[in-house]
Amino acid sequence: IRSRLHGDPAAAIDSNVARFFARISGLEPHPENRRNPYIIQLANAFVRGKYVRDLNIAIVDFAALICLPRKPLCQSCPIRSYCATGKKNASK
Repeated sequence: IRSRLHGDPAAAIDSNVARFFARISGLEPHPENRRNPYIIQLANAFVRGKYVRDLNIAIVDFAALICLPRKPLCQSCPIRSYCATGKKNASK
Protein backbone atom coordinates (compact mmCIF):
# COMPACT_ATOMS: atom_id res chain seq x y z
CA ILE A 1 0.00 0.00 0.00
CA ARG A 2 2.84 2.42 0.85
CA SER A 3 4.33 1.83 -2.55
CA ARG A 4 1.11 2.53 -4.39
CA LEU A 5 0.19 5.61 -2.41
CA HIS A 6 3.54 7.24 -1.82
CA GLY A 7 6.02 5.43 -4.02
CA ASP A 8 7.94 4.18 -0.96
CA PRO A 9 10.72 1.77 -1.97
CA ALA A 10 9.13 -1.38 -0.59
CA ALA A 11 7.98 -4.47 -2.40
CA ALA A 12 4.27 -5.22 -2.29
CA ILE A 13 4.47 -8.86 -1.22
CA ASP A 14 1.34 -10.95 -1.48
CA SER A 15 1.12 -14.67 -2.21
CA ASN A 16 1.50 -14.07 -5.98
CA VAL A 17 4.64 -11.98 -5.58
CA ALA A 18 6.08 -14.43 -3.05
CA ARG A 19 5.45 -17.29 -5.51
CA PHE A 20 7.22 -15.36 -8.29
CA PHE A 21 10.34 -14.71 -6.20
CA ALA A 22 10.33 -18.24 -4.76
CA ARG A 23 10.32 -19.72 -8.25
CA ILE A 24 12.96 -17.31 -9.57
CA SER A 25 15.27 -18.27 -6.72
CA GLY A 26 14.51 -21.99 -6.78
CA LEU A 27 12.51 -22.21 -3.56
CA GLU A 28 9.39 -24.30 -3.44
CA PRO A 29 6.26 -22.15 -3.50
CA HIS A 30 4.59 -22.17 -0.09
CA PRO A 31 1.63 -20.13 1.19
CA GLU A 32 3.77 -18.64 3.97
CA ASN A 33 6.57 -17.48 1.63
CA ARG A 34 5.16 -13.96 1.80
CA ARG A 35 6.59 -13.89 5.34
CA ASN A 36 9.89 -15.59 4.44
CA PRO A 37 12.74 -13.15 5.25
CA TYR A 38 14.72 -14.29 2.20
CA ILE A 39 11.77 -13.63 -0.15
CA ILE A 40 11.17 -10.23 1.46
CA GLN A 41 14.84 -9.29 1.10
CA LEU A 42 14.95 -10.48 -2.52
CA ALA A 43 11.76 -8.63 -3.45
CA ASN A 44 12.90 -5.41 -1.79
CA ALA A 45 16.29 -5.63 -3.54
CA PHE A 46 14.55 -6.04 -6.90
CA VAL A 47 11.92 -3.33 -6.41
CA ARG A 48 14.11 -0.27 -6.02
CA GLY A 49 14.70 3.00 -7.73
CA LYS A 50 12.54 5.46 -9.54
CA TYR A 51 9.83 3.04 -10.71
CA VAL A 52 8.93 1.20 -7.50
CA ARG A 53 5.20 1.49 -8.01
CA ASP A 54 5.37 0.32 -11.63
CA LEU A 55 7.63 -2.63 -10.75
CA ASN A 56 5.29 -3.75 -7.98
CA ILE A 57 2.28 -3.65 -10.29
CA ALA A 58 4.18 -5.42 -13.07
CA ILE A 59 5.26 -8.27 -10.78
CA VAL A 60 1.73 -8.73 -9.44
CA ASP A 61 0.33 -8.81 -12.99
CA PHE A 62 3.09 -11.12 -14.25
CA ALA A 63 2.52 -13.57 -11.41
CA ALA A 64 -1.22 -13.56 -12.08
CA LEU A 65 -0.86 -14.14 -15.83
CA ILE A 66 2.30 -16.26 -16.33
CA CYS A 67 3.62 -17.54 -13.01
CA LEU A 68 0.40 -19.32 -12.11
CA PRO A 69 0.00 -21.22 -8.83
CA ARG A 70 -0.67 -24.70 -10.20
CA LYS A 71 0.60 -24.73 -13.78
CA PRO A 72 3.05 -21.91 -14.50
CA LEU A 73 3.36 -21.02 -18.17
CA CYS A 74 7.13 -21.50 -18.23
CA GLN A 75 7.26 -22.27 -21.96
CA SER A 76 5.89 -18.82 -22.81
CA CYS A 77 7.67 -16.96 -20.00
CA PRO A 78 10.04 -14.24 -21.24
CA ILE A 79 12.32 -14.61 -18.21
CA ARG A 80 12.49 -18.40 -17.96
CA SER A 81 16.22 -18.41 -18.74
CA TYR A 82 16.77 -16.40 -15.53
CA CYS A 83 14.36 -18.46 -13.43
CA ALA A 84 15.31 -21.63 -11.55
CA THR A 85 11.82 -23.09 -11.99
CA GLY A 86 11.63 -21.97 -15.62
CA LYS A 87 14.92 -23.69 -16.41
CA LYS A 88 13.75 -26.87 -14.71
CA ASN A 89 10.35 -26.86 -16.44
CA ALA A 90 11.80 -26.00 -19.86
CA SER A 91 13.44 -29.41 -19.97
CA LYS A 92 10.09 -31.21 -19.51
